[in-house]
Amino acid sequence: MLRAVIHAGLHKTGTTSFQRNCNNASSELLKAGIYYPKSRAPHHNHFANLPDTNWISMFARKTKKLMRDGCLLISAENFEYRFHQDYPEKVERALYQSGIKHISWVLCFRNPFSSYCSLYSQLSDPERNTKNTYPILEFAASGRLAAAKGFLDFQNQSLQQRFYFNYPSLVKSLRNRLKGQVLGIDFDHFTKNSNIPGDLLIRSISNDGRNLSDCIKQARRHNNISPSKEEIEHNYLRRFHSKKGTNLPAWFDRAVQDRLKSRIAQEPKIEALFQQSFSDWTDCLSSPDDFSKQLKRPNFWSRLFI
Repeated sequence: MLRAVIHAGLHKTGTTSFQRNCNNASSELLKAGIYYPKSRAPHHNHFANLPDTNWISMFARKTKKLMRDGCLLISAENFEYRFHQDYPEKVERALYQSGIKHISWVLCFRNPFSSYCSLYSQLSDPERNTKNTYPILEFAASGRLAAAKGFLDFQNQSLQQRFYFNYPSLVKSLRNRLKGQVLGIDFDHFTKNSNIPGDLLIRSISNDGRNLSDCIKQARRHNNISPSKEEIEHNYLRRFHSKKGTNLPAWFDRAVQDRLKSRIAQEPKIEALFQQSFSDWTDCLSSPDDFSKQLKRPNFWSRLFI
């Protein structure tokens, strides 16, 4: 029996390391009963950005050619941008029409305030946003908005981006709308408590119980070093002077210090606000054992009722 597992982020949860390792180990994963489609990038975000789901049918057809009993693994954190639309339903419909009816959605969550700080750092980085429209960010104001709404919306040159912080609400919505199971796993279990990111996920869906780290010799670990708070505020202002050789105005250093001072003063208040607003964020998480059990290949009786 064929099934599909869709690793849908979220952003800032070790997705890049996981995707690069899966892409590099695709031939070994296939031996373990997992088809991870290779494309121009190690992830599948460019497919998840498309308005249609024809690519799902293409992946399903290739899976059928490769195996009779196995798992199609799709990984794209950009699904997060489209959870509030009917795109997840369209993905499931395309899989069902292709004959793959056992579907699992896997979402990795980290502490909401930690996630916000990491996102704030990334969106402030001019090196990572050279082709995008720069969002206007202020740590406290953006944090209050995120705590109030449970998400933040941005618009770049090609995509409307939505980043979630109210995880239980998101999972409840998806479970009410989708036929497949929706599983949440803690960031630490997905990354830090494994040899490499995604060991738990691959071990749970492989036909022989092997880890992702067993499939690749030179694995990419999740060891990103976050910039300092001063570097983040410097990056934010620096991006308005796009060329590296541009002489910075006299007021630049003072402006960086003013933003840094404001952030340091407001950060404890914003963290407390996140703790108050999202105190139940772990409620949607599965333990590693439960996560593995729910992702194991369906037994004979469960297949009869799909």
